[in-house]
Amino acid sequence: MKRLWKRLLIPIASGLFLLLIMIFIIYETIVSVLVLFNSQSQPAGYNLPPFVTDDMMQAFFETQKEYGIPVSSGVAQLIAESGFGSYGPGGEAGQGLSSLAYKYHNLFGIKYFSGDRFASGSVNMITGEETTGGDLDIITAAFSIYPTYGDCIRQRARMLSLEPYYSRTIAKYKNPNDGSYTVTLANSFMSGIREAGWATDTSYVTKCVTHMQTYNLYQFDNMTWEDYQNGQASSGGGTTPGSGYLANPCPVAYISSEFGGRTSPGGIGSTNHKGRDYAAPSGTPIYAAADGSVIQTSYNNVRGYYIQINHGNGLKTLYQHCSRYIVAKGQKVNKGQIIAYVGNTGASTGPHLHFEVWENDVPVDPRNYL
Repeated sequence: MKRLWKRLLIPIASGLFLLLIMIFIIYETIVSVLVLFNSQSQPAGYNLPPFVTDDMMQAFFETQKEYGIPVSSGVAQLIAESGFGSYGPGGEAGQGLSSLAYKYHNLFGIKYFSGDRFASGSVNMITGEETTGGDLDIITAAFSIYPTYGDCIRQRARMLSLEPYYSRTIAKYKNPNDGSYTVTLANSFMSGIREAGWATDTSYVTKCVTHMQTYNLYQFDNMTWEDYQNGQASSGGGTTPGSGYLANPCPVAYISSEFGGRTSPGGIGSTNHKGRDYAAPSGTPIYAAADGSVIQTSYNNVRGYYIQINHGNGLKTLYQHCSRYIVAKGQKVNKGQIIAYVGNTGASTGPHLHFEVWENDVPVDPRNYL
């Protein structure tokens, strides 16, 4: 009996040991997945590329608060420098990061130098740089290695706070973090980065601004980290909050033109702008700014497809250049209800919503109510 027990003891012990190893591996796998999920998750409604993670955004908001560096510029550079690569989650579908970003947490192609206080070392990699003659020069360069994405973003902020970048960016186009930052200032900040020598690609600014527009990165310039976590979309582009009676009719858009005098866009727009323009891709939902009754759904060569809603007490709102509307004249609508979709109909130079607010049949600045 004792001999049988001894024979059984070894396989039983081995089996228990293997079981414990399997439990540990399963536990570590679950923890890794949860950590990855938490780092990858984003509050709903922002439509950012999947490789832009929560910890990255937190660092961008921190440097915006500390240095006045607009979040839009950082995220745009991240997308241009490291986005849509084949490494990390989503890489198999071209929705991941570059090798430098994923393996070494270097999001901006920052070359290593002794004054990089956030770097933990360097790695040599082959890269291409555009020459003054427009040719591509292939070189090997030492790039910084960072412990985390946040360290890389903080190093970027430190570099921008020093020359040659400071006088061309923060000194001129600093974000005061008071909700007044505009699209023009953000674009100028981006141009300043390139002028100071950040990138050799002559189309760098165009690429970054395109990302800023495509993903409406401008909205983050007038938000805090807490706003972002709560999924609070900014009305964007230099707003001064009004009464708040009206809701943003197109939250994912960026403001391309405000109420009042302006240069005629494309030579077909009014120089006395009677509304506010929300630039967004065709098909973007448009929402009723408040409860009311639809009093017009029509089309003409100037407004394109448009809707007008009566909110009572002399207040009306007008929504122009729609690709189509999904409400009818006489219909009751609720605040936040989808009523139409952004288009480029009528006298329009690109897809956008032209939004007007009328007091007693006189157009007024929509910001008074937003």
